[in-house]
Amino acid sequence: MKPLISATATLSAALLLGACSGPQWMTTHHYGGIPSTFTHAASKGDVLTMVTGNPYPGHKSVLEKTVLGAMPGNHFGPPARFTTAPAAAGLPKIRFVWAFDPPPALHNDDLCGKPPETAARADLHTLHLTALLCEGGQAQSSVVASLPRPTTADDPALKSLVQSIMWELIPERDPFNDGCTLSSNC
Repeated sequence: MKPLISATATLSAALLLGACSGPQWMTTHHYGGIPSTFTHAASKGDVLTMVTGNPYPGHKSVLEKTVLGAMPGNHFGPPARFTTAPAAAGLPKIRFVWAFDPPPALHNDDLCGKPPETAARADLHTLHLTALLCEGGQAQSSVVASLPRPTTADDPALKSLVQSIMWELIPERDPFNDGCTLSSNC
């Protein structure tokens, strides 16, 4: 089992709190090897992205489009394309999971296995989001965030949150290898 680093992304949260639509809080957890795991998945083709839950009225495809549209270019590492179609993914065992309003007791590895559909929490004023980079049934990187609930699935505040989370999910530097960054190709 890979070692785990846990840190509160207070700097990111502090910078984002200045904007009205910024997260109220954000927590990040990483296992070692995340940059190489992501690079490997991106080299195999489209990276699978699963969206669970839909806290908005209407078809879930609008929410999926917002998430997929916010991900490219908002991460360290090689350019990548993202898909919600498992058959189109180059390496489906490495995937992103975006859980909107997940039950508080749901474990990250449960989300990485077969994510259950989640229902909106009773808190109508706050959106809760757990985002993960999974390899098989295990979370390799996770971000838990909340913010004042955007009004629609295509709200710019939601897109901004997804972009911020992507920068946290894929760190430039492997937290367990001091000399390796995605820009140094090690």
